[in-house]
Amino acid sequence: MGFRYRSIIAGVALGSLSAFLSNHLAALFHANPAFFMRVMKAIGVALVVPGVIAAIIAGNAHDFALWLAATVNFLFWLGFALLVGLFIARLRQLRRAISAVTISRDKPSSLGSE
Repeated sequence: MGFRYRSIIAGVALGSLSAFLSNHLAALFHANPAFFMRVMKAIGVALVVPGVIAAIIAGNAHDFALWLAATVNFLFWLGFALLVGLFIARLRQLRRAISAVTISRDKPSSLGSE
C-alpha cells in the first residue's frame, strides 16, 4: 500500500474517532479515578476542541449543534493527517536526494576554495 493511502486511512480513522467523541461529548467530562482513563479522556477532549470551537462560533455557546462539531472535527483531522503525511513524504524524498549525493574524496572540493 502506498504512503498516500496510509495517510488517507490515518486521516479517516482520526477524523472518525474525533466525530465519535464529538457525539459522545458528555462522557469525556466525568471524573475517573484511574490515571490512564484520565489521560485518555484528556486526549479525547483535545481531539474535539476544533469542532466545539467552530460550533460555538456558529451558534449559541451553551446549546451548540453536535453534528456540526462532529463534521468540523472529521474534516479538520482528515486534513491534518493528510498534511502530516505529505510532510513526511517530502522529508523522505529529501532524505533520499541528500543520500544520493556523493562527494569524491580524491578530488578537491570547490566549497571554500578560492
